[in-house]
Amino acid sequence: MDENMMKILKAGGLALGIIIGSYLVGVIIYFGSFKVINTVDTRVYDRFATNNLFDNTYYISEDDTGFSITVEMLETELGIDTSLDYDKRAVIDIIFENLEWFTDKLSSDDNYLENLESQGLSLSDFQEYIIRYHNIDEYVLKGSFYIAMFLVVYLFSINLNNRKLLMYGLAFAYIGSTASTLSDGLYGNLIYYSIEKYLVADVDYNTYLDTAKYFVPAFKEGMLTYVIFDTVSNISKEKKLRKEAKMLFTLKSIEIVLNQLNVIQDYNRIAGMECIRVSSINVDFTWIIDIVKTHNIYMKNDNVVSVLEKYKNGYDSQLDNTSLKSDLEIMYSVVEKLVSKQYDNF
Repeated sequence: MDENMMKILKAGGLALGIIIGSYLVGVIIYFGSFKVINTVDTRVYDRFATNNLFDNTYYISEDDTGFSITVEMLETELGIDTSLDYDKRAVIDIIFENLEWFTDKLSSDDNYLENLESQGLSLSDFQEYIIRYHNIDEYVLKGSFYIAMFLVVYLFSINLNNRKLLMYGLAFAYIGSTASTLSDGLYGNLIYYSIEKYLVADVDYNTYLDTAKYFVPAFKEGMLTYVIFDTVSNISKEKKLRKEAKMLFTLKSIEIVLNQLNVIQDYNRIAGMECIRVSSINVDFTWIIDIVKTHNIYMKNDNVVSVLEKYKNGYDSQLDNTSLKSDLEIMYSVVEKLVSKQYDNF
């Protein structure tokens, strides 16, 4: 098997791992989300279902008896055994299954309609509440898969330590999920085969189809979010590397000039006079001034301030060698500390 085929197989395997891993983690997050909501504040469900109008089950009961009126309707009109312990969610699911009947029934209830009108509401708002409450599962599942996708890929990126392979894997996964969407789930059946064979032998196919309907869009959004996150992070790293390279180059430039100044000073000392003077220097003083200001050093050290002010318009060729050397030693010290990260915000 040639090297290119091996790379394709690795990327394909990684893509499959990301998809299955995201699916499993998403299911875990899904169940965990309900536990968190039920522990923190169950009113979240009503706020969501009413588009933040109410934080209680306003539509289901005309008074403060919870949903007792609805339960009575279930028994007398629909023949449902209300001796069972129905929670609010179960009652709403039953109402959803018989929503048309309930709407017709309540449309002739003048007291109920007056209650709704007093709040600027109508039976259509009641219907929307029931539908949104019933569909909470779908919204939580979508959010769970989205978070799972991002977390799984992030964990892969930390442990894999191969960004190129990870990006190829994501590309394969994105192609697969898009192909599944465009083929109305035809290619997605391959994932079902993998889950059934390697993970859950008795997984229900209809359950898989329902879950996949929410998984694929959330999966693609999570993937795009990671790519954006990775791109921004990579740009930031590249900027930092360029800045570090510039600092090292500047540090080396100053070091070379200082070495040359030592040679010149030795020669002048032997000659008994300053017969050699530096006319130009290959040091970017403007960049040093900007970087020092950026890192909040500019106003903290009087020596640094005075030196930088002297060179803000470039090097003055009339400056004597001794003063130049002293100034460059101060600049060297500042840049060296920046390179070694002794200053904050680097």
